[in-house]
Amino acid sequence: MKNFLSAKSALIAWASILGLVFSLMLSFHFMPHKTPEVTNIPLSFNFTAHHFLNVKCACSKNILKHLENRKAYAGMEEHIYLINADKKNSMRLAAAGYIVNNLDEELAVKKFGIEALPLFLLVKDGQELYKGGYGKDQQHLAIYDDVAIIEKFIHGKDRAPASHPVYGCANGKVRKNILDFWRIKYDK
Repeated sequence: MKNFLSAKSALIAWASILGLVFSLMLSFHFMPHKTPEVTNIPLSFNFTAHHFLNVKCACSKNILKHLENRKAYAGMEEHIYLINADKKNSMRLAAAGYIVNNLDEELAVKKFGIEALPLFLLVKDGQELYKGGYGKDQQHLAIYDDVAIIEKFIHGKDRAPASHPVYGCANGKVRKNILDFWRIKYDK
């Protein structure tokens, strides 16, 4: 009976620890990141959309598929800043009409201040019109508001839509270490 109780206690402890680890791994996508202050975006006197995505982030991969399927919006420039880019994704997005810029994680932090992805930014006349996530839900279930946000501004709606929270992945060593100091989700 004593061996049974110690085995049961060990199993409960193991399951609790495993549950905690998996909860931490999943929680990164259910807590919104602080919307970063984006800096050094090239000034434009037209509507310009900027998409910051990381090909190693599952959330960004879903947005990549969405952007590739919808193609670049006619009549405006759309820049995609691909972090950890590969040639295949860059070429497919360029073929869909986007201006593709490849970055590494630390350059995205240093140059643009990007610490959370995926991030959508809409700019006109050097003024930031929208900065935030792509949708209201944190699971990226293919309900994206980027086109609706673009169309609100192009068709003269002067009131900015409320920014969606940035759900997804951390970017840069410092941010990743803060959120995942055990390196469960983010590897070195």
